[in-house]
Amino acid sequence: MNDTYNLGLAAQIKKKIGNRILKCLLLLSLAIVGLTVYDTVKSFESLEKIINTQCSLLSDFTISQVLINNTQAIDVKLSDYNRTNSYQISWESQGTPKDQLQMLWEAPFSWHYNYPISLADGENFGYFHVSGSVLSDHDLFSDLLGRVMLMLLFIISIFTLLYPLANKIPKQLFIDPIHDLLNLLKTGSQKNTSSNASSEMLEIQNKITALLNEVSEKSKEAAFAELAAQVAHDIRSPLAALDMLVKHLSNVPENQRVILRNATNRINDIANNLLNEFRGRKRPLPSPQLHSPVLVSCIIESIVSEKRLQYQNRNIEFITQIQAEAYFAFVIFDTNELERVLSNLINNSAEALDKKGSIVISLENLEYTLKLCIKDNGRGIPQDKLNNIFTAGSFDKKGGSGLGLSHAKQRVEEAKGFIKIDSVVNQGTTVCIHLPKAPQPQWFANKIILNPHAEIWICDDDNSIHDAWNERFLHFPEIKVCHFNDPMKFIEWFQAHPKQSFLLLSDYEFINASINGLDLISRVNSRNCILVTSHFENKDIIQKSQELGIKLLPKNLSVHVPIEISKS
Repeated sequence: MNDTYNLGLAAQIKKKIGNRILKCLLLLSLAIVGLTVYDTVKSFESLEKIINTQCSLLSDFTISQVLINNTQAIDVKLSDYNRTNSYQISWESQGTPKDQLQMLWEAPFSWHYNYPISLADGENFGYFHVSGSVLSDHDLFSDLLGRVMLMLLFIISIFTLLYPLANKIPKQLFIDPIHDLLNLLKTGSQKNTSSNASSEMLEIQNKITALLNEVSEKSKEAAFAELAAQVAHDIRSPLAALDMLVKHLSNVPENQRVILRNATNRINDIANNLLNEFRGRKRPLPSPQLHSPVLVSCIIESIVSEKRLQYQNRNIEFITQIQAEAYFAFVIFDTNELERVLSNLINNSAEALDKKGSIVISLENLEYTLKLCIKDNGRGIPQDKLNNIFTAGSFDKKGGSGLGLSHAKQRVEEAKGFIKIDSVVNQGTTVCIHLPKAPQPQWFANKIILNPHAEIWICDDDNSIHDAWNERFLHFPEIKVCHFNDPMKFIEWFQAHPKQSFLLLSDYEFINASINGLDLISRVNSRNCILVTSHFENKDIIQKSQELGIKLLPKNLSVHVPIEISKS
């Protein structure tokens, strides 16, 4: 039906334009014919004057020859005239013509002219009969034929030029743009838009495209929201079971328990973020939250440990290069978002590796910023895609949403930082994030200061932690170190051996114990304690530690934290 409508419109437009062209040609032809007739009449008027003059001269000659009875000379004279003119003159010695001194036409192209011969006293000597034809007058006929041919040529030329325009103009200005509009409504594609479309047609197409894009985005958003809510709902039950199982894995080393717990927490956080984000999509966005300082080195080690497990079946080497000073540097960033950004960037690097390769995650402490880089030796990114790499959906990655790098750029810039990507095809890609450094929070133990006469008490249910601390205190032989695995036995020992000068390094989580590290420190009732735990980001633990007046040390920094002997 659309095709019929378009063809009908085209036929109507061509008919209107064609009729107008034909009318113009007809009027133009009539004008040319009129000019031709006018010029022809003028030519015959001139010819009539010439004939009249010639007949007047011949009349005097004829009278003179008749008077001397020499009519033969008249015939000779007329014969000479007839050879040199396109018309014929004959002398009629008797009679007087009814029509004289007037050129009369004889159909279709002939004419005649009668000129009387008489003396002043009225004596009649006959008349000259002049006859001719347009076809025999070569000059007149050529002029007339030339005008007719010129008129026909002009009409044909104008018709040849204008009539195709009656088809081309409506096709370019109306039919093709209307087809583009219909195609746009059918497919949503504007790729084959006519380059000759008018500004009004282009404006209509752009408005339709904008409306289609708006509808498409709303449809995608609605579908994504529904999918996100379903995914978040579906993963909560197995996450709860997994979290309960992790808490009762007493035979699993703590570092592995930490990896499992962090992984389950991150999945749960992602599910919650999905629900919160799309439940409130139609509500006004809340004001930006004030994020707490984040210890980037711990985020890196946690994510890298997770990625080693994730890609353990692939020959990928994960290398962390953290500058000594960078271990203790903080930035203001949402913890979950920073984990998500780092995880996505490492996944991108892993996908860029074919069968084997390396991924280097480095952290450098600069004067005002922290520089976090993820470098791989994968296939690299072509320059044409690198220019638009941060545009959502610009990198057609199989199985991906195309939002990873766009999300990373958005979150980094929200934190007043910037992100940069350098890549060489078949050599690798380096992604560097610069974030402004934040002051260390008050709860953070950035060093351990020992009293020369104090004892070190270490309470942790993981023997590997005890070995790590022994290695650290090996350089301080004058310091006595006591080890405890059970918090309740430590409390019994402490009550039996009270000490005024000591430093307690206690874990927070004890498997199968009725108390935690904060409970243990509150029993000791001393500020000479440091809670060494992988739960250092828990806000409740931070608040309770501040209430007790103690500091926290992330457990993975126990091998990096500076240890000093007090001189006082």
